[in-house]
Amino acid sequence: MKSPALRILLIEDNAGDARLIKEALSEIQSTSTEMVHATRLQEGLKRSAEEKFDVVLLDLSLPDASGLNTIRTAHQAVAGVPIIVLTGFNDEAFSITVVHEGAQDFLVKGQFDGALLMRSIRYAIERKQAQEELKASREFAVNIIESSLDMIIAVDREGKIAEFNRAAQKTFGYEPVEVLEQPITLLFADKQEGERILQKTLEDGKSSAQILSVRKNGEHFPASFSTSVIKNDRGEVQGIVGTARDITEQLNLEAQLRHAQKMDSIGQLAAGVAHDFNNILTVIQGYASLLLTNKTLAPEISEPLHEISAAGEHAASLTRQLLTFSRKQTIQPRSLDLNAVIQNVTKMLTRLLGEDIDLKVENKESLPLIHADPGMLEQIIINLAVNARDAMPDGGQIRVSTDAVEVNDSYVQQRPQARPGSFVSLSIADDGSGMDAATVARIFEPFFTTKEPGKGTGLGLATVYGIVQSHCGWIEVSSALGQGTTFEVFFPLAENADSKNNNHLLNDQQCHGNETIFIVEDVAELRRLVRQILECYGYNVLEAPDGVSALAIWEQHKGKIDVLLTDVVMPGGMNGRGLATKLQAENKFLKVIYTSGHSADLIGGNEGFQDGINFLQKPYRPLMLAQTIRCCLDRNASRE
Repeated sequence: MKSPALRILLIEDNAGDARLIKEALSEIQSTSTEMVHATRLQEGLKRSAEEKFDVVLLDLSLPDASGLNTIRTAHQAVAGVPIIVLTGFNDEAFSITVVHEGAQDFLVKGQFDGALLMRSIRYAIERKQAQEELKASREFAVNIIESSLDMIIAVDREGKIAEFNRAAQKTFGYEPVEVLEQPITLLFADKQEGERILQKTLEDGKSSAQILSVRKNGEHFPASFSTSVIKNDRGEVQGIVGTARDITEQLNLEAQLRHAQKMDSIGQLAAGVAHDFNNILTVIQGYASLLLTNKTLAPEISEPLHEISAAGEHAASLTRQLLTFSRKQTIQPRSLDLNAVIQNVTKMLTRLLGEDIDLKVENKESLPLIHADPGMLEQIIINLAVNARDAMPDGGQIRVSTDAVEVNDSYVQQRPQARPGSFVSLSIADDGSGMDAATVARIFEPFFTTKEPGKGTGLGLATVYGIVQSHCGWIEVSSALGQGTTFEVFFPLAENADSKNNNHLLNDQQCHGNETIFIVEDVAELRRLVRQILECYGYNVLEAPDGVSALAIWEQHKGKIDVLLTDVVMPGGMNGRGLATKLQAENKFLKVIYTSGHSADLIGGNEGFQDGINFLQKPYRPLMLAQTIRCCLDRNASRE
């Protein structure tokens, strides 16, 4: 296939020289050429803009240009086309200057023939292509460096900065002109440590280290540096290149993870302790309650018993709060009065907030019931109150109030998270430092905190938000710098509260029965107490210390047993759920009540547990046990 003709642009005002060049090229039979001739520089540049040429032959002495200005103008206008300068001066120094100005070659008129000219043209084209490829390669490499998210910094053999990419400029706050040819130790808080890293890199060929760095504004931050030496073809060290990254966020996340793991370990420990503690409390409260049913007790006996009972109730509340704080409390929503929850937590809040905080509670009377977990509500109140206290380091007032509200459509249009209907609101307000709009927009984000390092996890408000969402409510915040903060939480009203908690409506006389209850409990003292309570209410009682023993007793009495009352977590290789599943496979009408002092995660979650119906949280009082038994027996009593 015939090669296309070489297109040559000749810019030459001397007609004789132009003719000689044309004749010299015509002597080369092996190469087809096509020449366009211009006598002025601007004429030639116009033709080069309109047509494509492979090479430009340029005379430096033209009617509209002369000397080095000719090559400079031409090189700028036809930067992508190789230029060969033609001149009558045989001056080596001048020829070198011309090449520096952009020419690919330099030929003296009258000293070249067609072969030399063609060879010069081909070399010029090849060199120009190589230069363009090298330029493109360099631009590509620069783009990679500049677009990198990591900082890329290179230094010469003296440790002075030679490369400083955009990521480095953004992180350190310097413009390149401010740091180029400056010692790299400018970027380090500890200059000697920076010198040590450079020396180690030179000795080992590479290095990785974390070092405290300093921005232009003087702010310090931790950075990770990975460095390696740069060598030329002869293996000589030319400098050092390093990639760096601001690891402030990474270290913060690692610290938060360690804190979360520590809190999880504490929660696991708390849950295990609470299980044993709740068993003991159930026994204490149970026997105290049984003794108090004796109306003939002398005051010197009944009054101490009341104190014992009250202390047991307080201990149970503390255990519940401990599990709530560790986020391992079994979630058991029920119909309840929000005012009662606030009253229950107020004494502890007073101690927690300190003497310089005035806690003012203003609750609306006859508040409608809501369907919520009391422990989770206590966590909301305590978290918001503690945050309010922290916003008032010099003391102040925290106002806790409740109200029944009706939300209409116009209110919802202004607050997208709201919805129309009847709700109960909880408001916690303070006179503290307040927050700006940007902070308010982020306060519910996990790990976001405005407190000093080590003073907050950034999980408190995120947890509050999650609890409110799980209760189908929403939370609103109003705050301004210097004007305090108000959190308002909205809870939907309980639906069919009577049917959901009808066991609490049963009085002592309504809880009696003559059915057979099968108790499976590994704590002997608690098992004896439960037997005694149920027998007092007229029930027949069978008991077993673990799941394996229970199977043997079941075989003897399975036709008589009406309710299985079993602890969830037991020794012996069979837990309460496994036992219930096995027994209900033989008798689908068997009713089951689970009981536990363990947390939800340790008993496999709260799926299928319904407080007061088939789940009884330890510690519990005798009447609560009897109410739950009676409610379970009376629910769907007919065997269809």
